[in-house]
Amino acid sequence: MIDESSIEDSAVTVERRSPEDVFSLLANDVRIEILHALGETPDTSLSFSELQARVDVADSGNFNYHLEKLCGSFIRKDDDYELTHAGEQIIGAMLAGTYTADATIEPISLD
Repeated sequence: MIDESSIEDSAVTVERRSPEDVFSLLANDVRIEILHALGETPDTSLSFSELQARVDVADSGNFNYHLEKLCGSFIRKDDDYELTHAGEQIIGAMLAGTYTADATIEPISLD
């Protein structure tokens, strides 16, 4: 028998955000550094203090502000912090140069 109260408790709410809102989160150097720090060891979650030390931001209030902006979209927080799937994807794209490389291909004439 299914306990309906447990179904309600385990329900997941998905909030959609506009692309502008999500990508605007990346318009800050501290936030990019936070993502890079978590991306250095993607299979390991980091505590607040470990992450702050990697990013090297002395002001914990300022660091916390930027960290919380990334939570939900690019970072997941349980006891510690780790990248979400979207965070892993954006770090992979940054490292690959997907959005930063200028590439041109010369036209090829076909016979």
